[in-house]
Amino acid sequence: MKLVSPEALLKHTQTPGERHELDDIFAPVLFLQNIVGTHVLDPNWTWQKNGIKIAAMFSLIIYVVIGTIQFIKETDNFVLCAEAIFTFIITFQFPFLVFPIIFLRSTFCDLYTLVKSSLFQIIEEISPERGVYLKAMMRHITRLVISSIVTCSLSYFLPVIWLYLNGQRVNLSPSTSILMPMTSPTFEIGLALHLIFFIMLATSTLTVNMWFVVLVAFLCEACDCAVKILNQKKDKNDASYADSLNETLKRFYSVHIILMRYLNILNVMYRWPMLTSMVVMYAATCVYLLVLTEDVNWKLAIIDIIVFVEIAAFNILGELIKIKAENMRRAIIYFDWTSLSLKQRKNYYIIICYMNKDFGVRTAIGVQLSLVTLTSICKGSYQAYAVINNMNN
Repeated sequence: MKLVSPEALLKHTQTPGERHELDDIFAPVLFLQNIVGTHVLDPNWTWQKNGIKIAAMFSLIIYVVIGTIQFIKETDNFVLCAEAIFTFIITFQFPFLVFPIIFLRSTFCDLYTLVKSSLFQIIEEISPERGVYLKAMMRHITRLVISSIVTCSLSYFLPVIWLYLNGQRVNLSPSTSILMPMTSPTFEIGLALHLIFFIMLATSTLTVNMWFVVLVAFLCEACDCAVKILNQKKDKNDASYADSLNETLKRFYSVHIILMRYLNILNVMYRWPMLTSMVVMYAATCVYLLVLTEDVNWKLAIIDIIVFVEIAAFNILGELIKIKAENMRRAIIYFDWTSLSLKQRKNYYIIICYMNKDFGVRTAIGVQLSLVTLTSICKGSYQAYAVINNMNN
């Protein structure tokens, strides 16, 4: 974000609590979110300040949806109709991604505060090298999100502007009408509105997904650190060996309490966005399979692959959380509890019972993110395609 002065960047990327090095890492993404009105980590965020931006986004959504409906009425091209349906699908997910973040902004602030004040401190204290690695990973993720937004926007805009400079006027999306004459200045106005819509949609969608990846990454690293607490080697010949084990157990329990609280907030935060992503993948895959019965459309294929990679990554992260939970259970089971005193063993049994609680990310309908869920979505998409295709035949 070298195009923005450090003072402006600091002003528009405020987060809860004191300024942290993580805030500086995520500053470019926070700045983009501030532009589109979704920087809800800002303690000063209000509807009065950002309501106009949110209203503008939804006005553009309505404009694009009406334009897409108008295009479908005027064409009988099956592939272009399928691309128009893709536009509906991608647009459909926007309110279900953005509204939970906005209405649960205090929850999101609590989650981010936990990252800065608890999880990151635990990671740096127990495994400093993993803390350094995690910061480097966050920088790479931030750059990837920014570059993805720019690349996606330019991939649509540059071909259209090239044709425009050569005397040809085409819409930014071939399956959406600008609802205005293709003459100056209405064509340029429609093109600008579509470009703004695309940038806002890409920014809002990618940043919401980025935060999920970031939050899960911190959770997984903190789980590894909790395992390291239990696996620390101690001298069995030491007279205070039992007390040392008890202190280790207390420390693990305090960390695990933080992790459970963090995971519960994460579930509240992302239950609707995750469900929406699953529905989008289900519908997008089904539509593209129907298109394949007519012709290979590489543009739709690329979009569908992106959607698939997105939901696959979410479910892989969900599976990773389950693996980390199992690692913690194994570590506590193999803990040298026999060397504890009778009173201390009671505490150990309580922790064992507490560890049996469910540890994973679930959607609003209770479906847990996992590889099993991913395969179920793929299977369901194919079954829906088969039924629709048979009906058409």
